[in-house]
Amino acid sequence: STLEIFAWFIAKEKAIYNALNMMKGRSSTYIGFLWAPLDKEQLIQETISQFGSTEFKQLKRNADDQHIIAPPTYFKTNDVTFVFQEITNTYGVPLYHEANPTVFANVTFPFLFAVMFGDYGHGSLILFVGTVLCLGANKLKGGALGGAVPLRYLFFMMGLFACFTGLLYNEWFAIPNDWFGSCF
Repeated sequence: STLEIFAWFIAKEKAIYNALNMMKGRSSTYIGFLWAPLDKEQLIQETISQFGSTEFKQLKRNADDQHIIAPPTYFKTNDVTFVFQEITNTYGVPLYHEANPTVFANVTFPFLFAVMFGDYGHGSLILFVGTVLCLGANKLKGGALGGAVPLRYLFFMMGLFACFTGLLYNEWFAIPNDWFGSCF
């Protein structure tokens, strides 16, 4: 019990010093610069106003002024694009004003998976899992499959494309089927 209290205290102190290390120290105050989306400005104002000694101001600059800190990259995501953006961020976050390759990855990643996989038996199982996750997302979020719910559209698209290419390759559970003539 005492060790838990000490661990909690140390974690809290580390978080405070981590936040202070990101700020610039002045005579008796600390100044922090941050980038935030304009649509979140009101939320930031309300949150910071809860603390009496803090102040939040939007820094106004001319077009020719240099920024104090480099602008970050921010992409709004939804349930469909979230997983693909995370895959893109794994390999490297695009810089500010660069094109976002996630737009292309939304279709090419599941399709290239299907070209590699190419089995409509196994693809139908992945499609079934993706469909169950899509249709039951609200019920499954709090359960054991809650971690798989964000991946539902990825599974659905990978299964759909795998079924398509499996039909093209005439493969069903790694058994060649001669539905459309020759397999070659």
